Amino acid sequence: MADFEMRHISKSFGNVHALEKANFSANRGDCMGLLGENGAGKSTLVKILCGVEKEDEGEVILFGKKMHRRTPREAMEEGVRVVHQELSLIPNGTVAENLFMTDRESIFGRKTLKSLTEKAAALFEKFDVTDLDANEYVSDIPLAKCQKIEILKALAFDFEILVLDEATSALTEKDVEWLFGLVRKLSKEGKIIIFISHRLQEINSICERITIFRNGTSVCEAKRDEMDTDQMVTLMLGRKMAGYYPERCDCMTEEVLLHVEDLRNNELNGISFDLHAGEILGVGGLSGQGQAALFEALYGAAPVGGKILIRGKEHKLHDTSAALKNGIALIPEDRGSQGLALPLSVKENITLASLSKIRKGPFLSATKENELVAEMIEKLQIKTDTPEVPVVTLSGGNQQKVVLAKQLLVGPDILLMYDITRGVDVGTKREMFNLMLDHCQEGKAILFFSTDTEELVHMCNSIYVMFEGKFKERLCGSAMTEENIIRVSVGEAAV
Repeated sequence: MADFEMRHISKSFGNVHALEKANFSANRGDCMGLLGENGAGKSTLVKILCGVEKEDEGEVILFGKKMHRRTPREAMEEGVRVVHQELSLIPNGTVAENLFMTDRESIFGRKTLKSLTEKAAALFEKFDVTDLDANEYVSDIPLAKCQKIEILKALAFDFEILVLDEATSALTEKDVEWLFGLVRKLSKEGKIIIFISHRLQEINSICERITIFRNGTSVCEAKRDEMDTDQMVTLMLGRKMAGYYPERCDCMTEEVLLHVEDLRNNELNGISFDLHAGEILGVGGLSGQGQAALFEALYGAAPVGGKILIRGKEHKLHDTSAALKNGIALIPEDRGSQGLALPLSVKENITLASLSKIRKGPFLSATKENELVAEMIEKLQIKTDTPEVPVVTLSGGNQQKVVLAKQLLVGPDILLMYDITRGVDVGTKREMFNLMLDHCQEGKAILFFSTDTEELVHMCNSIYVMFEGKFKERLCGSAMTEENIIRVSVGEAAV
């Protein structure tokens, strides 16, 4: 018997079987990888473990004792901590307040802000954190550091099981190294780590064993070194997937769709480039070097000096409506807060930026709306029971597809794609890569930032690496390697 077991777990939502006789187990000191496509049942399994959902059948056993997880609070008291894929921070709270928001004494006002700050400082020292300020407001902190706060929230209290659900997806490479060091330390202390990631290189780096889920059940448990990446993908999909990356687009022309000259603001230090029809132009570099500021400026979401020419004509993009009107659309960094209206339906989200296409006089045409939504759901293979369900009920990968559908429906010539595969499964990633090629083969163009250097190397015609708010170097041809991207990212020259 393993130290921790979830046996024959089943869970249905109406007619949908999210889990069916699923099994998962781990022992003290294990870093156990949990793999599967979005919708395979991983998130439901985690929700059952942490008390958010109750299984229809099965049992959960820790150290020989059955766990009774009626509420998330009771799951925490039994030693379960989860770092969820979506952030759960309070923007108008300080870092210290967010770190200890689940502390009963803090909740009921018996902890002063000073004492919380002191506790935060002790936590930072314990886990070697030097880049966070306990008194800073979360609303002023970039996504990568917010993800780090989310991890520290879980580490702030005693636990036996730590679930990291896509916890690296928004981290910088340096912070991923920091987290992996912590995971190895915690494993040596006998903690059980459940590591969920769609980045298979991370699974290979940190996990000793893996469990693979498909269609709501466990299909394989093995030592990580017993199978290669192709075998993992085949088991996740239930079929072989020929060519994870499509062939690089060769449809780039001489026509310049976007000319950018000397863009400057508080975060940009003179950015200039041309984006051609049919081109996928990559933007690399460590997070926080100005990439987000560049994409926001091109989308009209931030003031900027310099020139922006679209098809040879200069435009002042004072707001996002001006960008959309001139054929520029953005797939943003954080789909939950920036790309979707989570309480609204899938249908409403898809058509939110294209109401002019479904307007009939002063009214909206339900028939036209349904036609367009059905077309986009089919085109992007969005998995949803009906277009009427709230978009928040979809898996992360399918939520990202809804963001794509919303922006593609606008019909932009230029797509700004900011880390679009973050937290997305391998099958969905490939679909997105093919959509990128389709877009460029129509004579349109993409500016593509990714924290995954492998994606940049395989998908882009060339890559600009950002460093301290400017393009430090352009990589083309044989110089487009992961090693060179990393070298330039830290201020060195490519080789």
